Formats: sequence, structure tokens, C-alpha cells
Amino acid sequence: MKNTKFFAGIVMVLMSLYMLFQAVTAHLATNAMIAGIAYVATKDMDNLTGDIAGLVLNLIGWFMTMSIPTVSLFGVFALIMAVVLFGLTLMLNSGNSALAK
Repeated sequence: MKNTKFFAGIVMVLMSLYMLFQAVTAHLATNAMIAGIAYVATKDMDNLTGDIAGLVLNLIGWFMTMSIPTVSLFGVFALIMAVVLFGLTLMLNSGNSALAK
């Protein structure tokens, strides 16, 4: 899970750097950058702190890009990544999970 969070954090940071060049997506880029940093900073933790922060930030970014069709793909991608990471961490932390064994 450490590598997954690290990879997701790097992807979010790179995606936000790309979006910084487009003025329309500046708010989403800021949210993605902070979420990516949160994922990288909490990659060694087993709790949901970084995942909750990333989920909330990417949810805000998704809401901000819903009305802009050319940018909404970035918001949807960020939200899907946050939901998948949150779900994986939640499954790994539950004792009954097959992934935790």
C-alpha cells in the first residue's frame, strides 16, 4: 500500500503541475497538489488520515469542474483515484478483509 499511495501522490502532483498551465483549472490544480502531497506524506501510515484528506480535496475539485466539460475529465480522474485509494486503505485496515491477510 505504501507504493500505491506514493504512486498516486506523484500522479496527482504531476497532474496538478500540468493543470497549472491552464487558468481555468487553477483551483483543481491546487486541490490535486495538496492531495498528492498528503498521499506522499502519509504513505507510511496505516490510518485513513491522508485518504480522507485526499478524498475531501478531490471531491471539492470535482464539484468545481463539473460545469466545465473540457476540464471535468481531470476532476473525475482525481475523484476516482481518491475513492479507490480510500476503499483500498479501508479494506486493508479491516481485520476481516482478504487483502489484510
